[in-house]
Amino acid sequence: MPKFIAGLIVWFVATIFVVYSFCLNTAAAVFSDSIKMSLHVNDVGASLATGAFILGFACMQIPAGYLLDRYNAKFVVSSGVFLLALGDISISFAGNIYVFALANFLQGMGASFAFISIAILISQWFSAKLFPILFGLTQTLSCVFAGIIHYYLTLALAAYAWNDVYRVLGMFGMSLFVLSVLLVKSPSNY
Repeated sequence: MPKFIAGLIVWFVATIFVVYSFCLNTAAAVFSDSIKMSLHVNDVGASLATGAFILGFACMQIPAGYLLDRYNAKFVVSSGVFLLALGDISISFAGNIYVFALANFLQGMGASFAFISIAILISQWFSAKLFPILFGLTQTLSCVFAGIIHYYLTLALAAYAWNDVYRVLGMFGMSLFVLSVLLVKSPSNY
């Protein structure tokens, strides 16, 4: 397979990871009222619990970059996707605010790999001239699809419990994990 095509496949899977992580990072606004009611917490408790996502994200930024520079991209990116999906599944079973916060922290740790992964993979697979185009396209897609996906999450919450929606998001994440294990890699010269 030509290097450019292989690079596009890697970019596409990593971009889906960015979209997935960005949607989950901003999904708290969609799920907030449902979570507050079912877990019996006030606005402050819900804010602190959903803020655990950002804390996990922030704590893993530097280690994620180091791991991506040092180790096999397939292993590191797949691990990030797995942590994010595992956080989704854990949230779906949260019966109290503490489990919910811990699962959000786990999600944030996994999501921290997304933006760094796409930047490193683009720089490995493509020329410096294509980097701003592909990286900008990834950022644009994550913002556009977050809005579209949030609209459908709102519709889903009208028919299903928030836990069920998170289970579906977790299953999607596990499917993305399989895709990343199968398709994400560094070029042979890395």
